[in-house]
Formats: sequence, C-alpha cells, structure tokens
Amino acid sequence: MNQSKRVFLKKAAAMSAVVMMTLPTVANAEEAATGSERKVQEAQAQIIEPSKKQEGNKQVNEKQAATPYISGGTGFSNKFEALQDENGIVNVRTASNALIAIGLGVQTRTTIKIDPEIALPFFSTPNWKTYISGTVDRLGKLGIGNDQITMKKLLEKDTGLFPGYDEAYYDEKKQEFVILTPTYVAAATQYQNVNMYIDLGKWSKDTGRLVENKPNYKFNMVSKPNDLAINWSWGDANSILLGVPEDSWAENKVDPTTLETSDNHKFKGKTVQNMDNRHDADFSIALTVNGVDYKNDVQLKEDGSWEYDFGSYLKDGDVVGATVIATEKEAHENTLIDINKSKETKFTVGEDSTPWQDWTVVEPTISDAYDGETMITGIIPEQNYQNGRTYSLAVKVNGKEVYTQDDIEKGVYNAPIFGANLTKGDKVEAYIIGHEANEEDKSSQQAATIVKENKDEQADWNKWEVKPAILNDVTHGDREISGLVPAQNKFNGRNYEVNVTVNGQDVGKKAFSFDGGEYRIVLDKDLVFGDEVKATVIGHEDKEEDKSSEETAKIVSDKTGWEDWKVENPTISTLTEGELKVTGQVPAQDEEFGRNYTIDLYINDQKIATNEAKSKGDYEFTLKTPLEKTDKVAVEITGHQKNYEDKTSERITANVEAVMTELTGNDYNFDAHDEYVTGTHSRDIKKIKVFVNDHDYQTIDANNDGEGKYKIYARQYIKNFTDKIVVKGLDTDGKVIKETPVNNVKTPTSLEANAFTINQDELISGTVSDDVKKIKLQVNGKTVNQVAPKDGKYEIYTNSYVQSVEDDVKIIAFNDEDVVLKEVSVTLDDASKNSELTYNPYKLGDDLLTGTVSEDIEKVKLVVDGELLNNVMVKDGEFSMYALGFVNANSKKVELVGYSKAGFELKRITVEVQ
Repeated sequence: MNQSKRVFLKKAAAMSAVVMMTLPTVANAEEAATGSERKVQEAQAQIIEPSKKQEGNKQVNEKQAATPYISGGTGFSNKFEALQDENGIVNVRTASNALIAIGLGVQTRTTIKIDPEIALPFFSTPNWKTYISGTVDRLGKLGIGNDQITMKKLLEKDTGLFPGYDEAYYDEKKQEFVILTPTYVAAATQYQNVNMYIDLGKWSKDTGRLVENKPNYKFNMVSKPNDLAINWSWGDANSILLGVPEDSWAENKVDPTTLETSDNHKFKGKTVQNMDNRHDADFSIALTVNGVDYKNDVQLKEDGSWEYDFGSYLKDGDVVGATVIATEKEAHENTLIDINKSKETKFTVGEDSTPWQDWTVVEPTISDAYDGETMITGIIPEQNYQNGRTYSLAVKVNGKEVYTQDDIEKGVYNAPIFGANLTKGDKVEAYIIGHEANEEDKSSQQAATIVKENKDEQADWNKWEVKPAILNDVTHGDREISGLVPAQNKFNGRNYEVNVTVNGQDVGKKAFSFDGGEYRIVLDKDLVFGDEVKATVIGHEDKEEDKSSEETAKIVSDKTGWEDWKVENPTISTLTEGELKVTGQVPAQDEEFGRNYTIDLYINDQKIATNEAKSKGDYEFTLKTPLEKTDKVAVEITGHQKNYEDKTSERITANVEAVMTELTGNDYNFDAHDEYVTGTHSRDIKKIKVFVNDHDYQTIDANNDGEGKYKIYARQYIKNFTDKIVVKGLDTDGKVIKETPVNNVKTPTSLEANAFTINQDELISGTVSDDVKKIKLQVNGKTVNQVAPKDGKYEIYTNSYVQSVEDDVKIIAFNDEDVVLKEVSVTLDDASKNSELTYNPYKLGDDLLTGTVSEDIEKVKLVVDGELLNNVMVKDGEFSMYALGFVNANSKKVELVGYSKAGFELKRITVEVQ
C-alpha cells in the first residue's frame, strides 16, 4: 500500500473513534449491532438539502460520486441472496447492511458489476431500461420501517431537492450499474436490498443479439457510503450465474464430436453442429492425451468427419480426448474473435487401465478465503478418465454442503454462497467424488482452509504475492500455448494478466480477474523442439507498481519419438569388378509422422549419387564406369522429418570382389528342334562358341541376349539326339577360359482330340504341345485337311468327309520340318442315332401331312420321287405341312426328312399314302 493510503486510513480511524476503536469483523460487528437495533428503529432522518441543484438523470452523476458530507459506521456486509435464470429472466437479489452507521449526509451507493459478456451488448442497447424490473428496499425516509421503490421508478425519476437524490443508472465508463438511496440529514444505520430482474430472453428476441457462451457469468456487488464516509465495506460480494438454458439469450453450446478407433492408432470422429442460436464459426478438433494438449487444429471434412493417426505414440491405458473448437468468424459486441469449445469426448486405449482398487481421486485446491466473502474458488486438477469415469465437486462450510457441481473438468471452479457471508473462523472444505459404472464411488481427500480476518495485511502491497501460472506441456509442431492462472489476491481492485514468451520474445497476453482461469495463446508459427516457453503472471493495482510472479518455464518436447527414432542400416549385394550397378535392400523403416528416406552411394569416400529409399524395398545405382577390384563402395540411408534434423544410418561398406568365371548352358530340346543354345556367363567372358561333336560351328559376342546372357544358333548343326554339344567362353584375348556341356533332351509331344459328332459338328478341335507346328486330318487313310495350331490349340474342318461312325478318323501332329511327332484317333458319335420322326395317317387328297419329331430336329422337308417340294419349321415337337397338290395318284415314293439346326439330315422315313 502506498503512503497516501496509509495517511487516509489513519485520518479515517481517528474520525471514527467515537463509534469504535478497531476494524470490526462480520462476527463482532453483528454482536455490536444487537444493542443498537432499537436505536436504529427509533432514529429520525431527514433528506439533506444540497447546496447546489443536481443535473437531472445523467448516466454518470459526478456530484453523487463525491457528496460533500461526512458519515461514519462499522461498515457494510454485502451478500447475494439469489442469482439465477428463470425462463430467460435473470434475477439478481442482493442484501447490504451497515450494522451501525452514524453521520451527516448519509447516502448508500450499491454498485453491481455484471459480467462484460452480458453488460457490453445489453447496456449498449438504447432502450435497455425497458428490460429491467424489480424493487429496492431501503431505510424509510423518516428512519422508521422499510421503504420500497421499483427499479422502473429509480431508472426514470428526476433527482433533486424535492424528488430526492435516489436513482439508478449505468456508468458506462466504469461498466457499473449504480443504485443510490436518498440522502439523509442523519442516520444510525443503513441498508439497501436489491431484487432486480433483467429480461435477457425478451431483449435477445427483440434485438437479435446473443451473449457469448460461457460456463458461468460473474457478478460483483458492493454497497458503500456515497460521501466522505468513514464507513467501510468488508469487501465485494462475488457470485456466478449458472444454468442458462439452451435456445435462450446466451449462445448455445458447441456440439461435441464422436471418437472411435479400430486399431488404437488411427482415431476418427464426426461432429454435426446445430447452428441455431449460434454465431457463425469455423470448426476444428483439439486432441489431448491423458489431459495434456497433443494436437490442435485437426481439420474437419465437409461432412464434419475428421481423422488423426497417432502412429505408435499411444499405449494401453492412455486416455485420448477430442474437443470441438469453434472460432467465430467475426467479432461481436465484446470486440473479440471468440473461441468456444465443446465438452471433451474421451476414449481409453486398450485394456491396460488403472483398476478400481488402484484408482485415486485427486483432491481440488481452495483459494484463501476471507471474512465477508460470498464466493469460494479453487482449481480442479486433471483426473483419471479411464473406463468412462466422471467426477463431481462438493464444497462445504462448517460441515454443511453449500455447493455441488457434476461432470466437472480441470480448471478453475467458482462456488457461490447465497444468503450468507463467510465469517472469520469458518471451515471451508472441498472434495471431488469419482464415479465409475457398476462400481462404488470414490472420494478424494478433503482440501480445507479457515476463513481469515486479516484483510489489511493481505491488502498491503508489500505482502502481496502473485502466484505463478500453470503451463501445460508444449510439443513440437504446436501452434498454441495454454495453461491456468490460479486464483489470486483479490484486494484493492487488483487484476492480473499472463504474459507468454517463446525464446524470450513476447507472443501473447491474456487478462484475468482475481479468480484466474484458463488461457490459450495462438501462435503465428509452429513451436520447434527445444524452444523455451515461459509464462509470467503480472498483477496490477491502481496507483501502485505492478508485481510479477515467478516464471513458469517449459522446454518444447517431441511427441513424435524423434529422439528414439533410429534409421535402420541398408544392405549391399555382392559387388564384382567390372559391374556397372550397385544394388541392395532397404529394411523396414519408421514412416510415422511423414518420415521419408534417401540413400547415398559413396565410392572411395566420395558421394556419387543419391536416390529415394523406400521402406522394405530394393535400391539400384547405375554407374558410369565399371567397378574396379580396388574400389571401396559404401551406402548410407538418411531419414527426413519436417522441421527436425535429419538422422542417418550407419555407413555400410563393401569390397569389390574379383570375377568368378562362370558359363552355363540350358538344355537343348531335340524334339522341338530349338533354334538356339542359350545360357549365362560371367562378366569376364567376351565371346561364346558352340561345338557339336567337337566341331566349331558358330561364334557370337557375349551379352547378346541381355546382360550376362547369350544365345547362339545351333539348329542345323544338331542332327541326332546323341550329338555332343559344348559351349566355350573366351576372354578378351580370345583364350578359352571356361567350357560347359549342353544336355540334349527330348520333350514328350502332347496331342489331344475332342470327340466328333456326325450330323452335328463341323470341325474337330483339340490341344497340342509347343513342338507341334502342323496338324493333319486323315479319314480312312486319306489326308483331307491340315491347319497350324495357335497358342496350343487347333480346329480343323471335316468338310463332310466323316460320314459314319465306322470311318477311321485320325489327327496327326508334325514339327516345323514336317516330321511326324504323334497321332491320335478321333472318337466318333452320330447325332441322329436317337432322332425320331413320325407322321399321322395320310390319305390321298388330304390338305395337310402332320406328325411329331424329337427335340434335335428343327425342320422337316417333304420329298416326292426324289424332289424337294415343301418344308416347315417344327413347333413344340410337332409339324404340319401342305401336301395336297404335291402328293397325287402318280407319286411313287413320298418321304419326310428331319434336319438339325445346323442343317444336317438326322432322320428320313417313307410315307405310306392311303
């Protein structure tokens, strides 16, 4: 406290000596009041006539802010009797009482501060007074009984000698709602009880305005003498408004997200936002692990779905939390771009959770509490949310429960007390109850504090201690710094702000009242592993030097496992002198968090090339000059992760080996009369020769069939199966350095023929092996057709040469030199063997000739004396054709002939004409 304040208090104390000698507590003041209440009831009071007429009904009445009269007393006790929302109407009910007051020109000033989120939009409405109603009770004008006046009258009345100096108005500069009693010539006591209703529901509907959504809204009230009084007030009464319903005057809450996973690595969810009664906003997802911020700004798809891959970071028992963050698209009445968030959705990974018997509920904290206060504050710590556990808060005063709150989460809590003030010596306790389905509830230890009297000591600037901020863990890639400011010293109108720095540079601030709260500072660039983040709480008091807390510091950590990440070593395939390639394998690498890899080739310690390296893949480098036996070859893999230093594997080296001379010869298929002898050779072989029965027939250059492969013509030189075949490899000097025999093998010829049905099929089909180049059809010893097979198959037309199942039909296979390789007989069948054709009796002169057929006959023809005269199609196994005029008395032979669909004759019968 500065020197001027000390002087003023000394003067005030001296002036009040006639009433009392020491500052009272609520408790001893009430004792003093017992003997004075009769005197208060009997006291007479008069309205004081001021020396000057007041200006009428200003928003801020400066004259009333400093009335030139003096009064004294034991001070005011201030408390909230009720603060609640009833169908959109907020009821603010307060009580203020000066137990003993004495003086000339006594006037009471009650100041109510309403949460700025409500006050700014509401009081900026031109006709805000129409939405306020209620009453104010105060001492009767003659000092006897009670005088009640409506809020409407106080807001609208004139002020002055005759109408009185009592009024109500909003001080826009100080953001205070002020209610003044009449001014009395003399008074022995003072009180002012407010029962005010603010119809925010109707105001919101009429104006289209919405108050920003908050878990609670803070209210503050204090009554003091409005003069040069030596009355004092023990302190402001503080309370909070809870339970504002949806679709009311406050913006609706942000809808939560679902949260699920099938593998405990990749998480996904979906959020559908109902934008009724909401400000337009952009949405994202913030993720936590075990209550610690992990990843912010996870983007939503158009349908509200999202997904995130934690990789290998999570372990069984970890609790993943997902919160929908709503960043409003524009500032509203509070001039801020508000950021709101949903209730967090939680998911426990795996089954390795803390069992019920080992589960501990962490106790809350309680801020220091002082005589006369109406709010209990503290901090709810992070809890164990495994197995769907939830928590409730309970607060007790002197063993009696005064406040409960369900479904709590970490952060600052505010527990209002209605209808009473805390008193010196009261015992305040707070504890948390944990709930788990199908299990008994568990409770934390009880945090406790004793209500203190020593306000003057706490108000002393020299004894003022600013508590340090709580700073949440920060991780590489984060774009947000968050934490908590604990409840602070509340005296002398002190307020606070948290200042956050990164590597010594300021990155953001946030202001708080004495009860602290959560802060989030959004950065313009990502945090980097190793950055130093600091948070400092700065306290402000009017006309005093600022005070700062100790710094809270964190080093930006890495949750991608960069420090433990290891780049696995590559392998090198065997290297031989003269080679133009270096090859090998890349083992499985860690590809989490966007990690990718390259591989470098070194020859004689000089980097030659860099290629992409794929996990579990092969690599290949092509050289410009062949390897030499003295070369030292090495490869090294480098791992890359965005915004991190690269990591490398060990450098793996290999020596170049001397060439091992090799020459192979593949088997020669004598039956197929292969055109070439083929095989492989080592790099030192430059030419290949083929010998048949020790005779040198052909020479070719090496590698003529690809790298390390050859083919050399030999068909016309290999005549017999018993021929001896040898290939020889020559070096650059033409010297034979390797020779290898070639096996002469025979391949069994494959030839198959499908069965042929006479009077149904037109061709014979089948399959052959690759050595068959020609197929011939032989009927009764005579070749009647030939074709070349294709892709191991053939089809050959019979051209009506096959007439009877008794015919001898063969398929004969030839190679490309027209040598018979194999022959097979064809199985024959006759489609007409089961064909039936009948007719009904026919008399000469009948119009129609009718009958029946089997299902394989499609058409019936009428033949008279060898001449085709009529034909009809069969229908449903029957036929009917005209015969009159075709069959006459001179007809010698009348026949019916049945034909297949393909036009083959299946049945022929003679008709007996009657």
